[in-house]
Amino acid sequence: MSFFILVLIAVLLFISLLKYRRIYSVALSAGGILGTTTAVLMFGLWFYTRTNSIVFFNDEIPERGFLHMIAVWYAVDAGCIAIIIRNFLEYRKVNRK
Repeated sequence: MSFFILVLIAVLLFISLLKYRRIYSVALSAGGILGTTTAVLMFGLWFYTRTNSIVFFNDEIPERGFLHMIAVWYAVDAGCIAIIIRNFLEYRKVNRK
């Protein structure tokens, strides 16, 4: 799971820095970002029905800590989506006809 988190951070950085020309790409990116976080949340909650903790970077995380981590993750997602929207609006402003 640790490798997945590192890959996701790299993907969030990449997605945040792209140029967005159409509102569809903005919506798809925002949906993908939020969908991924929600999928991890659902998987984690399912996993906690079977065990008491998840191992993350060689540390055991109890369910409460996991929920706090997901809350922070949603906050980071909101920041990435704000950057995506800002990039889209700047692109539209510069390229108006």
